[in-house]
Amino acid sequence: MSLSVSPEFADLCQSQVALLQGLGAAWSAVYITEKLQSEAQPQLVPVAVAPPPSADWLDSTALSLPPGTHLEAIEESLPQISETLWRGEESAQSSLALRQQVVLPLLYGGGVWGLLVTRREDRCWNRQELLQIREISRTLAIARRLERQRLWYEQRLHEQQHQQQRERHRLDDLLHQLRNPLTALRTFSKLLLKRLLPADRNWPVAESLLRESDRLQELLLRFEGQLEPLAVTALETSTLALPEATCSSSKAPFPLAAISLTAVLEPLLATAAAIAQEREIGLAIELGSELAAVKGSASALTEILNNLLDNALKYTPRGGLVAVRSLGQGGDSPRQGIEIADTGYGIPAADQPRIFERHYR
Repeated sequence: MSLSVSPEFADLCQSQVALLQGLGAAWSAVYITEKLQSEAQPQLVPVAVAPPPSADWLDSTALSLPPGTHLEAIEESLPQISETLWRGEESAQSSLALRQQVVLPLLYGGGVWGLLVTRREDRCWNRQELLQIREISRTLAIARRLERQRLWYEQRLHEQQHQQQRERHRLDDLLHQLRNPLTALRTFSKLLLKRLLPADRNWPVAESLLRESDRLQELLLRFEGQLEPLAVTALETSTLALPEATCSSSKAPFPLAAISLTAVLEPLLATAAAIAQEREIGLAIELGSELAAVKGSASALTEILNNLLDNALKYTPRGGLVAVRSLGQGGDSPRQGIEIADTGYGIPAADQPRIFERHYR
């Protein structure tokens, strides 16, 4: 029977057996088993034996209990230590006058994790020694329970890594399938622009197709870049280090630079105009002749304005109106703002405090 035993647990068993030798034990052994069901027949495998036996003995020796004997009842079928002894009663001392072998089950947390067996030939165990033996058995039981928990968590982690790897492969396949039609869309858009003249009324449509396909490609690249850090690596159990702060608490990853609001808004408004026309929604654009340049991230600002326009169009009923206006402030602290308003349903008062809560809808 092969059981999972770490080198650390084996070393602990050896050290506890050495303590028993220091108490005068002529022979000691630590047996372990898996946590079995009550109806199962346990088989105990030696982990540490002193004096050390031959290698063949360790490979072939297992302690088997009589049929029908359970580890929970081991103290009834093997030489046991009376509870009165732990209370120090003299009658217990006399009843153990001839007892030289002690067998204790490794009991902890509702599980039976093995046996501790020790004996000596020249004299009986006294009360103080028996108390030490019981503490040794408890130490071994706690250690085995902790090791079994560690093995369980490692197994769950391995399964999670395997599941995540399968999910990653599925995502890679989906991204690959999405990338192919996107490449075709960009190619067709470029061909249309080559065949159309700028004065053609379909030119803005083809230009918008190419622009949106480029934006989709950029989003795909960003998505793929975000997948890389999600790969789970093996945990380093030899060190205790706190992980670094995640991106939610770190500084913004977007580089800041001077950007033109007009360059950001024009393609978004062109797309919004097409959607508004299809849904029979009015779109009023009231922008100044010259919008001031602002410092920020063009990609982040594009996402923000696009989401605001998308929400305005999504929640405005047919026949409604969406308005986009520029707001400026001069003086010593010049500011440039963009207002997006609509005649839609609005946000219920109960939900308004959660407007900026992530993923809340």
